[in-house]
Formats: sequence, structure tokens, C-alpha cells
Amino acid sequence: MGYVMHTTTRSTPLTSSTEVLCDSQVMIRVHGELDMATGDAFRRLVSSTIAGGHSKVVVEMSGVTFCDSEGLSALLDATRHAEAAGGLLTLVDLHPRVAKVIRITCLDRCLHIAAPDAS
Repeated sequence: MGYVMHTTTRSTPLTSSTEVLCDSQVMIRVHGELDMATGDAFRRLVSSTIAGGHSKVVVEMSGVTFCDSEGLSALLDATRHAEAAGGLLTLVDLHPRVAKVIRITCLDRCLHIAAPDAS
């Protein structure tokens, strides 16, 4: 007797806002889920930001409540793209669930994550 598993994926859309901090630095605030459905959009967002002349990208992640393997891959790709352009991609304000996924996969060794403010 065989079993059939039906799965439904409901991804929360990834939304973002961008703020220029200085000539070469941009803050991207991201909200939603960074996953298979949204990873490519995140890659394109970072790529177009860098192509616009902003080599230092700060990604504010407090609104990202879920990140799967595709989301992690998108973060790594974006980091590599920034570094290849002579810049830096920094993650700030990670949601605790996302921080845990990054930590248990040891990607905190590959991604630049700013320490939380001590305020």
C-alpha cells in the first residue's frame, strides 16, 4: 500500500524598502519569508543595488521570519556578489529563528553579521 503526501506551500511575499545611507552604502529592509519562492527576487534586489553603485549593502532582517535552504543560498550568493564588486553585505537585526538557522548551519562563518546593539 502506497502513501501519497500532498503539500501546499504558502510563502509570505518578500517585501523591501531601500534607504541610501551615503554614496556607497544602502540599507535594505526586508520583510516576509526568504525561501524558494522569494530567493531569486532577493538576489535581483541586491544585484541591482550593487549595479547602482552601492557597494556596501546593509540588510535589515528583523522582518524576515523564515529562511530555508534556498534563502540561505540567496544570502550567500548576495554576499559573494557584493564581495566580487569590492563591497560588503552586512546582515543586521536578525529574527531569532533566522539567526538560529544561520548559526546551526555554520553560515555565520561565511556571512557578515553585525553584532546587536548593546543598548
